[in-house]
Amino acid sequence: MLAVYMSKYPADYWILNHNGVMQTIYYALGVLPLSLVYTGILMLVYQRISGKKFLSVFAPVGKMAFSNYIFQTLVGSYVFLGAGLGYISKVGPFCYTILGIAVFPFTSIVKPFVVKAIQLRPGGMVMEKRHL
Repeated sequence: MLAVYMSKYPADYWILNHNGVMQTIYYALGVLPLSLVYTGILMLVYQRISGKKFLSVFAPVGKMAFSNYIFQTLVGSYVFLGAGLGYISKVGPFCYTILGIAVFPFTSIVKPFVVKAIQLRPGGMVMEKRHL
């Protein structure tokens, strides 16, 4: 909803007119209940054996969540900011979402190999160096 508003009325949002501020507040208030619903649905799916098998595909990605965040930040910065391709002024929020959806399968395919190669959980290298 906010993405549609940003696209149709960019001046209200970016200059922080009253309408843009109110739209941002309504969006922020709607995010928490929506995330609770998503969490509840995932918990219900995980309780089934078939759901556990399905969700286990995402386990390697979850084990390296911080590196996924950094990777997606670097890809997004390259694609949208001026140091890279500079598409931020040429495309809208819909394209940002499509890029995120396109990058995620790549990380899902690559991360199991990375996890298997280093056999460490997040922070594992830091912990191992501290105990040496």
